[in-house]
Amino acid sequence: MRGLGAFEDAKTPPAILKIYSKLDTAGKRDALTTLASRVIFAKALMAAVTRGTVKANELPADIVRQLRAHGVKEINGNARQGLGREPIHAGGEAEGDCEI
Repeated sequence: MRGLGAFEDAKTPPAILKIYSKLDTAGKRDALTTLASRVIFAKALMAAVTRGTVKANELPADIVRQLRAHGVKEINGNARQGLGREPIHAGGEAEGDCEI
């Protein structure tokens, strides 16, 4: 599944999300890593979190950081709302007025 992240194909996120709930822990981890790898995939991931298809508490901190690293306000805003986590500066300290 990780190899799918190497190609920007709009069919990838829906295909992964369709089977997400059936995956084991390792498979879900690979799915999340793939979905966080590209901006269009990350948008689909955050939409899935908003819908409840993917539970916010299933996103490990490194995936959240990867989502933030895209620097896309749409993703970051959804991450802030959907994940309910404080933004974190590069230094690792939470601060209320910084971007996710």
